[in-house]
Amino acid sequence: MTKKEQEIYAALVLIKTGQVSEPFSIDWAKDKPDLQIKDFGIEVVRAIDKKEAEQDKLDSKILKCENYDSAKEYINNLKYPESYRSTPRQLPNSNRFSLVSGGGYDGEKHIELIKSTICRKSMKYLEYPNHQMYTRRGLYVFDDELRPCIQYLPFDSIIEAIISSVFDVMFIHQINKMIIFEKNATCPHEIQLEGNIMLDIKCEVKRICKSPDYEVFCERVKSYNKSRHF
Repeated sequence: MTKKEQEIYAALVLIKTGQVSEPFSIDWAKDKPDLQIKDFGIEVVRAIDKKEAEQDKLDSKILKCENYDSAKEYINNLKYPESYRSTPRQLPNSNRFSLVSGGGYDGEKHIELIKSTICRKSMKYLEYPNHQMYTRRGLYVFDDELRPCIQYLPFDSIIEAIISSVFDVMFIHQINKMIIFEKNATCPHEIQLEGNIMLDIKCEVKRICKSPDYEVFCERVKSYNKSRHF
C-alpha cells in the first residue's frame, strides 16, 4: 500500500473497531500529523521499512527449506542473491542449518523497534506547528510485516515508552489483532481482526484512493471470500 492508502486503511480500521465514532472523511488524511480527526491527531507508521520487511520475509521462506543445500540453492536462485544479507550455516555433522540473520528481527529487536518508533515519532510530533491543538494524540503502528511467530510483547516496556512520549494512545496493528495501549492504563487490550473484513476494508481503501489495481484486487478478494464458503 502507498502511504496515503496506509493512512486511510488505519482510519477505516479504527472506525470498524469502534476506536473512532465519526463517519469517515477523506479530509482526515493530511500531514503533520497523518490523520486529523477533529481534536484527535494520529501518526501512522510501519514498524519496519519496506526493504527490511522484504529481507524478513525471505528469512522466513528460507528457514522452511529442508536442508542446507536447498537453502543455498534457494538463495542462489533469487533475482538479486547478492542483496540478501543473511547467511545459512551448516550444523556440525548434519545437513541441517541455522540462519545467521543480517536483516530479520528477533524478539528483543522487535521490541526495540517499537520503542524507538514511539520515541522518534513523539519528538517529530512535538515539532508540528499545530500539535497543541489536539487534545488526544495517537500513534498507529503497522506491525503485520514482522514474523507471525512473534506474538508476545513485554507490555511494561512499551507502556513506559508511551508514558514518556507525547502520545495518549498507541495502536499496534498485527496480522490478526490490534493491541491498544492507553497511556493511563496498566495493561493493553486486544481486538481481533477478521481476515475477510480486513480485505474488504482494503478494497474500500483502494476505491477511495482511486488505485489503478482497485478492480483486480477486489475481484481477487471476492474469489477468496467465495472459496472460503465451500
